[in-house]
Amino acid sequence: MTYYNITIPQLPTQFVQYCDNSNYSLSAKKKYIITHILMLTNNTDVDTIARNMRFEGFKVSISSIYQVLQWLTTHGFVIKTTNGHNQAVYRPNKQTIN
Repeated sequence: MTYYNITIPQLPTQFVQYCDNSNYSLSAKKKYIITHILMLTNNTDVDTIARNMRFEGFKVSISSIYQVLQWLTTHGFVIKTTNGHNQAVYRPNKQTIN
């Protein structure tokens, strides 16, 4: 899928600067994934994130979501926990985003 006709979401300026300082390139696909993840309000698993993005008309592989989540978790923007079924769930760390 090409992303030429899709409006690229705007991320917070401090977040973009942090990515630049960390040498993390922000492609259009990564911006969409990050925007969707940072807007989460509940603990959410990867399958649900992918399904919700598809409902919005944006197809992305689960492996792409995992890669972005790994970077966000490593840098403290997302908190990873497990639910009662030993399934990894994610939520934004609102303290580091603002």
